[in-house]
Amino acid sequence: MILGYCRVSTKGQADPEKTSLPDQENKIRAYATSIGADKFGVQVYVDEGVSGAIPLDQRPEGRRLLADVRAGDTVVSAKLDRLFRSAVDALTTAERWKDEGIKLVLYDISTEPVYDSPVAKMFFNILAAVANFERERIGERIEAGKRGKAAKGGHLGGRAPFGYRIDGTRA
Repeated sequence: MILGYCRVSTKGQADPEKTSLPDQENKIRAYATSIGADKFGVQVYVDEGVSGAIPLDQRPEGRRLLADVRAGDTVVSAKLDRLFRSAVDALTTAERWKDEGIKLVLYDISTEPVYDSPVAKMFFNILAAVANFERERIGERIEAGKRGKAAKGGHLGGRAPFGYRIDGTRA
């Protein structure tokens, strides 16, 4: 069976007018069709508004996927960073799946499972480290932006204190 996983970081990205989730699911279903597995079933798990910084086993649909996956199944994600943003999470989960007879396909890397060749395994390891690095850099940029905004007296989010309003919003 094919178990697909899709994720976006914010609820706004999951808005029906946005294309990220449908694009991710289309790639998963296209992969299943290309290998003839669509006849046996494709189950897609979707986490809307869940940060990639949260390990897969702590996301609602990620937890379901981990509970449902069995030997002989293939887990497919449109991109590595949709499934993992932590190199440790990526490498330990993929290694466990390999040992359990579960294949992992990351559509943006290849349509072949990531552990089917030494080159694919090396590439997966490198990209897992890059995804981890990118997540950490995003965090640095967010914190720098908040410090800059605070230094200028800007609003950092949340509700305005009683009796105040945030400029640019309705009272």
